[in-house]
Amino acid sequence: MIIFTSLDIPTELLEEKRRSQVIKYNLTSYIAGIPTLDMLLPRYQMMDQSIIGYNNEEDDINFDYNYCNFVTINDSAFIQLMGIMIPVYDNPDVLVEIMISESLNRDEAAELLAKLIQQRYGYNSYMVKSLEDFLYVDESTFSIPGLFTMDKDIERYISLTGGLSSIQDD
Repeated sequence: MIIFTSLDIPTELLEEKRRSQVIKYNLTSYIAGIPTLDMLLPRYQMMDQSIIGYNNEEDDINFDYNYCNFVTINDSAFIQLMGIMIPVYDNPDVLVEIMISESLNRDEAAELLAKLIQQRYGYNSYMVKSLEDFLYVDESTFSIPGLFTMDKDIERYISLTGGLSSIQDD
C-alpha cells in the first residue's frame, strides 16, 4: 500500500492494518532522517511552463506527459520511483509512507507522482490528510498491464543498479 501523508502515523494504526513492514520516504516534508525522493519532484522548467499558459485541459495533459517522460528517462528519478514500487510489488503487506508538507504546491507534486503510479502500474495510492482517513484506506493491486510494465521496469532497474538489494541500501 502506498500512502502520501503529512502525518507521522502511529504504530498502532499500522498494526491494525496488519503491516509487516513500513518504508518511509520524504517527498516534500521538512523531516530529517527519512530518505528523500527529491529526484521525483517536477523540475523548475516544467513548473515554469505550467504557470505560464497553464489554463486548460490540454496543458494539463502535456504537463503530465512531460513529467512521465522526465521520470522514466532520467535514471536517477527512475531509480527513486522503483524504490517505492518494488517493495509493494514484492510484498503487498509493505506500507510505503511518503511524507509531504502541508502546502498547495507540495500537494500538487504528490498528486502528480500518485497519478504517474496509477497510470503506469494501475496501482492506487492514497492521500491521507487525517488519522481518520487512514482507517478507510483499502488495499491496492497492480493492473495486468501494470504488472507487465513493472516487470520491464525491474529489468531496467537491475541493469542500472546491479540488483535489487540496493533498494534497501539507499
